[in-house]
Amino acid sequence: MAFSTLPKIDTTITLIEEKLNVSIRTHEHYTGNQMVNCLSYVTSGYEKVGQKELVFTMVYGKKTEKPYPAILLDFFKMVYQLAEEGKIVDEGDITELTAGGVFHRRGVLYAGNHFISGLTTPANFLSMILLTSGELEAVKHMGHLRILSLLGRQYRYYPYPFWNDLERKELALSQIKKKTSLNKVDVALYNKATVSLANDTIQFKIQKDSPVPDSVLPNEMALALLPSLEMDANACYVWSSDMTEIITGHTEVSEITRIGGCFCWSCLNRKPIQWGC
Repeated sequence: MAFSTLPKIDTTITLIEEKLNVSIRTHEHYTGNQMVNCLSYVTSGYEKVGQKELVFTMVYGKKTEKPYPAILLDFFKMVYQLAEEGKIVDEGDITELTAGGVFHRRGVLYAGNHFISGLTTPANFLSMILLTSGELEAVKHMGHLRILSLLGRQYRYYPYPFWNDLERKELALSQIKKKTSLNKVDVALYNKATVSLANDTIQFKIQKDSPVPDSVLPNEMALALLPSLEMDANACYVWSSDMTEIITGHTEVSEITRIGGCFCWSCLNRKPIQWGC
């Protein structure tokens, strides 16, 4: 579908006078041989209250509310008010929504930023990914990176699709939940860490000035840490109940230099004993 058949949007709205604005515009994004018509919301003003700016992108089509869906505007104002109270969201965090939610989804996952073609974005922002109720619960148990990697495999896009397809069905998670090795241990979300494989060496990294809190250190049993994606990784493992594969933006395996993982097990001696997808 070409944009010639759809209205073009390029506007900026003041949400909170002299504090918060949002730019809304249509643009095109190419993934492989497929072109995606997009409608994006880009905030400006969060940084002053210690919150990373937000970008929400959705597939734009004939059924999209015209001139643009307004449901997100109140959500952005809510996030600003919470940020003023010191309640900040970052990569890997989720916001649970009441019944009906935003576009009938039950949660928002905040993902790390990466290049979005045709759109001017802040230097450091969070992409908003809408989740169903089942996906929201899966994030709590298996980590945000596993859900994002499954979306990346579904859309064949690395590291994960930044756009929201409001017509997509919930990820098939029932068998994954039953068979995941994470059922054998306690888990702790730790989005300030990454785990990756490069040159046959597993590297576990913690962001500078982000000490490991006591809540994610193992006590009497093994503990699985659920990290974010390593920024230097150009591929990521993705696991489902029947197969494991690698998603990447490269066409040749030889071009892959670092593979991200979705969890890392620790035990009493605090050394990683297993990692995976």
